[in-house]
Amino acid sequence: MVVLLPVDGSECALKAVRFVADSANWFKETPQIIVIHVDEIGVAVEGARRRLGNEAINNYFQENAKTALEPAEQILKAKGIPYRTIYAGGDVAAQLRAHAKDCKVDMIVMGSHGKSAVAGLLLGSVTSKVLAMTTTPVMIVR
Repeated sequence: MVVLLPVDGSECALKAVRFVADSANWFKETPQIIVIHVDEIGVAVEGARRRLGNEAINNYFQENAKTALEPAEQILKAKGIPYRTIYAGGDVAAQLRAHAKDCKVDMIVMGSHGKSAVAGLLLGSVTSKVLAMTTTPVMIVR
């Protein structure tokens, strides 16, 4: 089983990581875990890239990805669960859909809200978009 595990540094994302780490023994074989962080890159970023340069913007996104990925990596390492990481830029839901297809993912396990979710909403906007855009089964952890 191949599991795609999106993380953004939020507590909801880390709950999903903990769920996967605690549930890995449910499967006949150890699942292949792909931890992914996607930075939303839009028009404003491209404007900043022209002003600040590629190196400064790339360093910013690399540091942001490292900050989002490290807590998930620590949880999986502590449980002895092998994983690999992916960093991508662009529309988050579209990137998750594309990586799920390219990596032949069996399931996406994600938190119900990310860092930008407003308290009290049923689902975060990225979670809702992923549900609408992909045919890959999605498990949402609250």
